[in-house]
Amino acid sequence: FYNIVNFQPKQTMTFFNIYDIKDKSNPKLLKEYKFEGNYFRARMTDGKVYLVTNTQPIIRPHPMPIIFEGTVRSSMNGSDIHFFDIPYNNPTFIVVHALDLESKTTLSSKAIAVEYGQNLYMSKNHIYITYQERVNEYDIQKKITMKLIEPNLTANDKILISKIKNVDADILSKSEKDSKIYQVYNNRAAMFSQKDQEKLQDEIEVKLKEKIKEIKYFEYTVINKINIENGKITPVSNGKVPGRIINQFSMDEKNDVFRIATTLSARWSRYGKSRTESTSNVYTLDSKLNILHRLEGMAKGERIYSTRFIDDWLYMVTFK
Repeated sequence: FYNIVNFQPKQTMTFFNIYDIKDKSNPKLLKEYKFEGNYFRARMTDGKVYLVTNTQPIIRPHPMPIIFEGTVRSSMNGSDIHFFDIPYNNPTFIVVHALDLESKTTLSSKAIAVEYGQNLYMSKNHIYITYQERVNEYDIQKKITMKLIEPNLTANDKILISKIKNVDADILSKSEKDSKIYQVYNNRAAMFSQKDQEKLQDEIEVKLKEKIKEIKYFEYTVINKINIENGKITPVSNGKVPGRIINQFSMDEKNDVFRIATTLSARWSRYGKSRTESTSNVYTLDSKLNILHRLEGMAKGERIYSTRFIDDWLYMVTFK
């Protein structure tokens, strides 16, 4: 097939085929689609299928995700890829394709930048894509270290850092750039006298302790909300709540209120006097994903094992 259409995929392709099965002994292929990316989830409502794939940003002459309808190739427009105004470390794309089974046509395709480890929940009118965000104590320490060393950087250090930042992303990833830049700071600190190095370590420890005390939560579930209306896909809002979810049944929507149950993991810090216990939490969010109400600190020392939202009730099982 790829030789015929003169295309060599650089990542997985997901196949979506529509068959006529009136004669079950001889099903007939009516329509054939290929979508670039790994199959993630699929949902259907009112004869519309919402097929979700997971794809990586790649460097090539036409970098947008590719779609084949039969042998006809097309690619998504840059305007169909959506970024929320939040920090991204290693972004990947969740791509939602809307297909009409009656007319056997694609209605629209939209991509949203997310991080790894996604979950999906779909209500009548919305799709919610979530992933985990964690606050890393070592990353905080690195930022503090660099801020304290920065006044001592030489002109050559700054030129080198600028060169690293300007390297193309297909040569060095963000994490690789960050690592090399941090090494420049460490190399400068290694030139300090023994006394100044000890003073630097003391200052880092003091500021790190202060920063950790300011942080209430060290893990979050990031939520991306997408409107779906008769095959039209529209990313609308982004928010987050403390803790992590276990699966799609941790989420629900009623009367345009989003409901979610999370577990806040146990945590130990080298600067803390004791290990914090895990707790379970329930949050409700409005249409813009602002938190309306919260119930926190339940089931200390346990984690959520199973949840089901039924009408105005949540049935939640925790496990120790």
